[in-house]
Amino acid sequence: MRAILSIAAAMSLLASTASAQFDIQDSTTASQEVKMEILNTIRTGSIAANANRNEHEFRLTYGALEGWAPRLSFLISNPRNGSMDVTGFRFASVIGILGGEVSESDFSLGFYSGVFYDFDNSSNRFVELGPSVGYEQPDWSVALNTFATIPLNDGDVGFNYAVGGSYKINEMFAVGAEAHGTVSSVFEDVDISSDEHVIGPTMTLALETEGRDVALRLGTFFGLTDAAPTMAISANLELGF
Repeated sequence: MRAILSIAAAMSLLASTASAQFDIQDSTTASQEVKMEILNTIRTGSIAANANRNEHEFRLTYGALEGWAPRLSFLISNPRNGSMDVTGFRFASVIGILGGEVSESDFSLGFYSGVFYDFDNSSNRFVELGPSVGYEQPDWSVALNTFATIPLNDGDVGFNYAVGGSYKINEMFAVGAEAHGTVSSVFEDVDISSDEHVIGPTMTLALETEGRDVALRLGTFFGLTDAAPTMAISANLELGF
């Protein structure tokens, strides 16, 4: 337990010096499981004027029913031209449709839905929804998220995606790669350069201690467009009970 708390403290310190999170949502659920996560992103180099320089998110997920896992998270952001502050909350859930505890299948399919509410910026309040897909083998796995973002006020319908894969070196260590991006409007002329798209390697350390699952995922992402940061460092800690 002391080791877990030490890692969590280090992650919190990182967050206070750490923008939209680079994370792939689960496509499966686990009944009665409690999962606590701390997600951090630090952007460096060239950063878009409307982007957050750093951001962290505290997230709690509970497997309330077989095939349904609601979650609540709070976000703290440091805008490029502002100061660190609690910016909003997100209430979301994953409904398991295929794989995991729902059915025996190497493929998994879940439906993700969530509402993000920005405390100060009414134009940054929206609904996210879409499929989360996975395929898992003993030594490797791949995952894909494709979510529509629907504004609660005036604005354009957008689109977020996340895709990644990982390969297990051993029971504790895995390496992989991920790509993340946004499309700010799906009904207007799409200008790829004005939206953030990144890609880069990841590594994950997973272990079980005192009956609890601990996973630390680190990623280094490089910008592919003008709106993307030169580089972003992602550090996500997950504790499962």
